Amino acid sequence: MWTRKIRFALFAAALAALTAVPPAAAQQKGRAAAPKSLRLYILDCGKVTGVGESGFGFQPWQLATTEMFTPCYLIAHPKGTLMWDTGEIPDSNFKAPGPATQGAFTVTRPLLPQLAAIGYTPADITYLALSHYHGDHVANANAFAGSTWIVQKIKLKVIPGFDFNKEQTAKSREMIETFVKNARAQLWIQHDAVAKARMKISPEYYE
Repeated sequence: MWTRKIRFALFAAALAALTAVPPAAAQQKGRAAAPKSLRLYILDCGKVTGVGESGFGFQPWQLATTEMFTPCYLIAHPKGTLMWDTGEIPDSNFKAPGPATQGAFTVTRPLLPQLAAIGYTPADITYLALSHYHGDHVANANAFAGSTWIVQKIKLKVIPGFDFNKEQTAKSREMIETFVKNARAQLWIQHDAVAKARMKISPEYYE
């Protein structure tokens, strides 16, 4: 759960960074016009299948499905843009009409055409942030080499184990639940395939 806390901290830092971008940085020649208000796009970056629920501590009857949805997020701000995660399979491995598969990963829509459909190219992305470095989140990261990469220094030195401290996990969940309640927010679990059906998927967006 410590890794989830890092992801949340990165996401918050990324939003803060966008508010600090000089307006001119987002208005360079050839870039998409900045929106008048904050927008959040959810991009379909694939699905994960065949991963057993037992590895996550669940019994077979506890889950509606073991399929996992992999979203990528584009945050478009009047002062800049942020790409959060870059998918499961590189676009270069996608052969039309698809799908592309790689082990447990399946992609039916490559990432860059989804960005193009809403008026963006990698050159338009001010910041890149990666929730973590599993293969299903970093596939197209090299496409954003011209963006500023937001990362905590400690991530470059230490790779935590998977849920290595159950007591800390329980405390972290309590903190998240308290935050969600106090902020009257919605909690989105990134790989929740069931929740995907209720989400606005790009080119729709949240404001």
